[in-house]
Amino acid sequence: MRGAGRAGLVAIVALVVATGPIASAATTAPSTTAVTNPAVDSSGKYRGSSDAGGFRNIYAPGQDANLTPAELQQTGAAVSANDPNGFPPHFADQRAQYDALTGAAPNITAKTLDQYFKDESFGVKASDIARVYDPQPDVTVIRDKTSGVPHIYGRTRYGALFGEGYTTAEDRLLAADVLRRVGRANLTALVGTAGLPRDQVGIAAAPYSDADLDNQVKQLERSGPEGKAIVADLRAYTAGFNAFIDKTAQDPSLLPAEYQLLGQKPVPWTPGDTIAVAAVVGSIFGKGGGTEVRNACGLAAMTAATGSATAARKVFDDLHFVDDPAAPTTSTHDTPYDTNLGPVDPQAVPALDCAAMTPAGATVAPVSSRVLAGVTSYAAPDAASPGAAAVSTAVAAPTTRAAAVAEVMSLAADPADGTASMSNALLVSGAHTQTGKPIAVFGPQVGYNVPGLLMEKDVHGPGIDARGVGFVGADLYVQLGRGTDYAFSATSSGADNVDSFVLKLCDPSGGAATTTSEGYERKGKCVAIQTFDHETIAPDGTTYTWHVERSPDYGPIVQRGRLATGEPIAVAQKRSTYGDELGSAVGFKRLNDPKYMKGGYDAFREAAHGIDYTFNWFYVDATTIGYQHSGKVPLRAKGVDPDLPTIGDGTHDWKGYLPGADQPWEVNPGSGFLTSWNNQQAPGFRPSDAQWSYGPVHRVTLLNERLAKLVATKNRKIVPADVVNAMGDAGTVDLRAEQVLPLLLRVMTGDSAPADDRLLALRKELGIWVKDGGHRKDTNGDGAYEDGGAIAVLDAWWRPLTDAIFGSAVGTPFEALKLVVDDSPQEHKGSSFDDGSYGAVMQDLHLILGDKTTGGWKTAYCGRTASAPASLAACRAALWSSLARAADSLTTQFSSPDPAKWVRTPADDEIRFDPLLAKVLPMRWINRPTFQQVVQLQTRGQAKKPGGKR
Repeated sequence: MRGAGRAGLVAIVALVVATGPIASAATTAPSTTAVTNPAVDSSGKYRGSSDAGGFRNIYAPGQDANLTPAELQQTGAAVSANDPNGFPPHFADQRAQYDALTGAAPNITAKTLDQYFKDESFGVKASDIARVYDPQPDVTVIRDKTSGVPHIYGRTRYGALFGEGYTTAEDRLLAADVLRRVGRANLTALVGTAGLPRDQVGIAAAPYSDADLDNQVKQLERSGPEGKAIVADLRAYTAGFNAFIDKTAQDPSLLPAEYQLLGQKPVPWTPGDTIAVAAVVGSIFGKGGGTEVRNACGLAAMTAATGSATAARKVFDDLHFVDDPAAPTTSTHDTPYDTNLGPVDPQAVPALDCAAMTPAGATVAPVSSRVLAGVTSYAAPDAASPGAAAVSTAVAAPTTRAAAVAEVMSLAADPADGTASMSNALLVSGAHTQTGKPIAVFGPQVGYNVPGLLMEKDVHGPGIDARGVGFVGADLYVQLGRGTDYAFSATSSGADNVDSFVLKLCDPSGGAATTTSEGYERKGKCVAIQTFDHETIAPDGTTYTWHVERSPDYGPIVQRGRLATGEPIAVAQKRSTYGDELGSAVGFKRLNDPKYMKGGYDAFREAAHGIDYTFNWFYVDATTIGYQHSGKVPLRAKGVDPDLPTIGDGTHDWKGYLPGADQPWEVNPGSGFLTSWNNQQAPGFRPSDAQWSYGPVHRVTLLNERLAKLVATKNRKIVPADVVNAMGDAGTVDLRAEQVLPLLLRVMTGDSAPADDRLLALRKELGIWVKDGGHRKDTNGDGAYEDGGAIAVLDAWWRPLTDAIFGSAVGTPFEALKLVVDDSPQEHKGSSFDDGSYGAVMQDLHLILGDKTTGGWKTAYCGRTASAPASLAACRAALWSSLARAADSLTTQFSSPDPAKWVRTPADDEIRFDPLLAKVLPMRWINRPTFQQVVQLQTRGQAKKPGGKR
């Protein structure tokens, strides 16, 4: 999946609670006849429930995250001793498996594949049964010895869902508690003032009251039979969750140790809590857009710098790569979206006075009932920049409340840091495989966290047979995983479902409008802005209050200011899924239902149509590979500019939503394979205003190249290990080195090379790295990168060279528009090279070299000045100069002028888990999903082939 940036767990934009702490649950289990628990099958029901076989998965670090005080200390001791085997059972037992693949690819074989993935079959082998218990009479849970995954067997539907809630609380109680509080903007009540930044972002992004959350449950229940059934499942899940909380009250030793350090106890779960968690997840991984004001003000700054609005807009459009023909797409079908809006209507796109824009509503820091000494800002501190010799953050587990608070905040990550995003999917048609059945290697990226944001379970009951993962607290269904004879996964799409609307302010009482007025003009009326106060009470008794403002037509108020003409305005941000966070459960319920999914790929498509968040969904069974885009993406009015703010006066409102059948899709493509790595969905499908990397360079090309070579190799019959190798080999490549660096070296070859032998040596070293394949990899395991010197040089050089090409002569667009320049592995999050200037640099270098290009702009920028156009000689000189600046920065960074000492090591890039309290050893860097499945069915195909009617 894909997030909003680079933070470890999630960028926190979510739901809110109106006042006070989280309410008590009112969910009660329906009366049922007591069921005598039959003896568990001696086989543990292994590969029962019509399991077709052929499923594997991995999810680091492990399943069980609820630790006792003794286990918490054990994790600290294991990290301090660098002992991968010293952790509590199932806490980190999948970390080593996950990490081992990094060194093994591309040399994994069919015989060694199972060293890197675990069995994802239904049920448990008789020899692998660790524990069997009944949370209530109509459900049995079998825990396996291998990984501790709960295998849930409900004799009633209620029992199955009850078991899901119970086991989630067993394995992820504190994680779910933190996420619901983040969603309700009530984290401060758990951790004190450290939680204020997260609560502020949450209440500003999704201002709900308790009544709003309850109404969403009622709304779904009234929506029809499916909605009613989902709410019944939710109530069963809630009852199971609370049953475990009740058990911790009777036996406090079952509580995660963190609660003791925080001086807190969990309060009962409610259906509204699940909605809050769903909103956290969906509003991060399942949305796109919302940067229209930033774009408008960036354009204004570029116009001022260049002296020409036309020139500034040309640069803007060039860098945006809207429907660039060179951009790799997942679907080959032309799928028009936002391409027929016609000429821009000046009345639809109001000009802002950017200097007058200020935060509004709950984006403003809260007021408190009493002033706390030392609290002057709610901005989270910046993380320290990695140095030349970055080391692992291996420390013992904290034992004080202050330390516990600090570590809990790493779960509720700073939204300014963003979220890791490296979901990918590789699917190969059966025509090219050894067994004749398709192969899929796919999974979502949701960051590396302890405890994990996802939780694995295997659940069976009336109308449900599925195994896989779901987001804790919202995991009443398997959201990414497998069914009886099919599997499904997703990558984040980032399709444009968020818009910024400019509201002209008015006074509902008839007075003169000011920037503080509480009404806006719409269709000739002054509509009142809705307001309420959201409060959270810190453990010391201090009450913090946010004044929430929202428009009934356009969503939360996030800014106030003036138009360029001086008129007072507010800016509202409208998200299509706002107010219906649980609606996507319809699709997940369908995906878990074996009867529904008998329709094969066609049923999968219909299920995806029931998911409102914007995702790319992938499907595999014994005959078919397929793709379907999901999302409640709006149909915009004629005359609007999708990249800039729209007037919110009723004349340019959304005109409905794009039907699911008209969204990108693909089935059994002629190429023989499908891929996705958060790239463009389909030709004609316009990227959101926040998306700038759908150009000629995208990391998905690394997958495409490897699969195309496999498919094209004569007489080769592909096996799952081949596809895993393709994924793993691509995952250690530096995209810049493989795709762009060869062009840079071509430009820098010529008569005007500098006399500086140091710079010439750096160019030579970079060239050797290109020939080596551009990997960031320690192949021999000696603790050093094979091309560590070249890696250090390119890391230091990328921003200066981008600035050299797109500098002041073109309005410094990357700075003005606040675009990502480089997406570095040194952030220790794993995900890399998703957003950056890579495509822009490549396109411009092709032009400066006179290469033929199939897309992008046609006039080069490199070497351009205010008085002279771009040229190869000027570009070459600019790049050499930027390399010299990089060398100077490396001298400072490594405290030496000797290039031999400028070496990047694996420790500089290693993946570091974001912990609550318990630490885990790091892993080697690889660009790979967090949860990953490897699928090739062993038996039978789906009942229906694609294209059939259901």
